[in-house]
Amino acid sequence: MKRLILLLFCITLSAGIFAESDQSEIRTIQIRTEDLQGKAKLGLAFGYPSGISLGYRVSAVTEFNAFIGSYFNTGLALGSSIMFTYADLLIDELYFPLSMGPGAFLRLDTEIALAVMYMFRAEYDFTGIPFNLYIEAGPGISLLPALDFDWTASLGVRYVF
Repeated sequence: MKRLILLLFCITLSAGIFAESDQSEIRTIQIRTEDLQGKAKLGLAFGYPSGISLGYRVSAVTEFNAFIGSYFNTGLALGSSIMFTYADLLIDELYFPLSMGPGAFLRLDTEIALAVMYMFRAEYDFTGIPFNLYIEAGPGISLLPALDFDWTASLGVRYVF
């Protein structure tokens, strides 16, 4: 216990020393997004599973997606998918791209679980603000730890770069 208190004291003391240094030494990291031109999307997915969603459109009809999150507090979930846009639903001058494609989810908990899915997605890109909404769902097959039915469903919001 004494070692822990001494360690915390040393960390606190060293933080104070570094805080007094000249502010001009702080580096600025600049990230340019002009080259992305609306191709990259980063945001949150709420559902089964919930977490952080990343998408990158490689062509007018193909988007790669990655996911990191959790299945209702059952450990870490990692996922990826390839979505193919097959139609644009037009409702009152608003476009809703409809996509589908294969995906896989890996759950890391007390045991490893692997599932392959076929997902369906409807989305909407706002005009004037760089946000994207989507709803996605699909059936799948759990391969590990046993062969069984599985599914995925989520509602997401993403910032479009």
